[in-house]
Amino acid sequence: MTLRPYQQAAFDAAIDWIRRCLDPCLIEAATGSGKSHLVAAIAAEIHRMSGKKILCIAPSAELVEQNYEKYRATGAKASIFSASLKKW
Repeated sequence: MTLRPYQQAAFDAAIDWIRRCLDPCLIEAATGSGKSHLVAAIAAEIHRMSGKKILCIAPSAELVEQNYEKYRATGAKASIFSASLKKW
């Protein structure tokens, strides 16, 4: 998965923040900007850096499934829980 230039800039800024700070990180991105790709790339990098498991919470079943699919596209293993999707 290759990020678009603006996604790569957001990814780089988020990872830099995560490395330097313990404070939460917020990324504001417009509709259609590829947030699922960005979330997947950040989660994969955090897992690569720390070996820790990542929990991604989304407000709808569609976003849960979309984020799951994008994360799996990074080549990483993942599991999914969604009562709405009847997957666990």
